[in-house]
Amino acid sequence: MKSPAILLECGSGARLEAPPDRTCAFILPSSLSGETVLRELQKGDLKYLSLFLKFWFPVLAYITLIFAVSSVSNLPTENLFPHMDKAAHLAEYGLLGLLVGRMFRNAGPPFVTKFWFGLAIIATMAVGMLDEAYQTTVPGRFCSRWDFTADMIGAVSGLIVLVQGGKLWNWITRRPAAGGGS
Repeated sequence: MKSPAILLECGSGARLEAPPDRTCAFILPSSLSGETVLRELQKGDLKYLSLFLKFWFPVLAYITLIFAVSSVSNLPTENLFPHMDKAAHLAEYGLLGLLVGRMFRNAGPPFVTKFWFGLAIIATMAVGMLDEAYQTTVPGRFCSRWDFTADMIGAVSGLIVLVQGGKLWNWITRRPAAGGGS
């Protein structure tokens, strides 16, 4: 059964129906209209949608891609050099580490943003373990501790690139001090 909508009334007589999951009580100044409050609620929703699309969606899409590739039996690979599959794992999880680190650093709750580097390592480690375990259920694929090791080295490398890339970007974009000193 659906809960009834919450009704907000402004001093100006404007009324606003809020969704039932927005259970909050507040008194609006008479200068605000219901439409203004509705716009502010929508801006908040857009902020979270924007954060999701910018930071969380790429991670979820990439993890889906990783598992989709892991689902392919007898994945055809042409070895251009020895241990090319390990290089592929390094690159694959390097990008995942970079995306997960970016997500935790920029779009997580305060605890997550404070400890983003360690949590990103733990999260990519969990994805790597689940990926290797999942491969045991796919005919023609197998679990390898060396693949997992390459995954973790790649993830940490991606995180280091994220940190150092940020420092490099800050160095490149910094403005010269006023006064033009040499």
